[in-house]
Amino acid sequence: MLWRLETNKTSRHSRDATEKKDALKVLHSLIFTQEKHMAKKKTAKNGQKSTGKKATGKAPAAKESTARPMVKMDTDAGELMIELFEDEAKNTVANFISLVEKGFYNGLTFHRVIEGFVAQGGCPKGNGTAGPGYCVKLEPGQPHKVGAIAMARSQHPDSAGCQFYFVLDANGCRHLDGQYTVFGQVTKGVELLPAIRQGSKIKQAAVTSKRDHAYEPEKLPSR
Repeated sequence: MLWRLETNKTSRHSRDATEKKDALKVLHSLIFTQEKHMAKKKTAKNGQKSTGKKATGKAPAAKESTARPMVKMDTDAGELMIELFEDEAKNTVANFISLVEKGFYNGLTFHRVIEGFVAQGGCPKGNGTAGPGYCVKLEPGQPHKVGAIAMARSQHPDSAGCQFYFVLDANGCRHLDGQYTVFGQVTKGVELLPAIRQGSKIKQAAVTSKRDHAYEPEKLPSR
């Protein structure tokens, strides 16, 4: 009987030890899981701090270029590079780019050239009487500097369409400031402008760079 009691006691101690051991295993497992979770959370937080943004899993959207559009115009006088003032004359630039991309100006001539004033071209008929079949709104604001390109028009302020002119002399065009849309500037080939004569041809015009959006002008009825 004593032996049996001792045996039962020993068996009870053994069970207790086993239960304690199992409990410790569970506790250790819980601690390990908690530590792993905390470490992962800390790593994600540090990643957010380093970027300064919340982790969304999405790549940041590419920013649109703010560089001014450029057009290359090959003429009988030589090659001209024209920077367009999109921020200052958005609709006029959209109109000019859309016409250039259609090949509208290829083969047209400069029909009006006045020394000390302007060299005007872009008329489909070659005599200054025609347009593209619509008009665009006046966008004044930029001054007439040597090499500036502006839209020609009739008496009505909103009658420009496709004809343009290059400024040959700033003093000779000072009175035009605020009344016509200056929408760009020749950045290469300014010295070639005086060589343009009446009848000089625009061999080809092409857009060499532009911003990443559609260029569709708001059009007004022909006047």
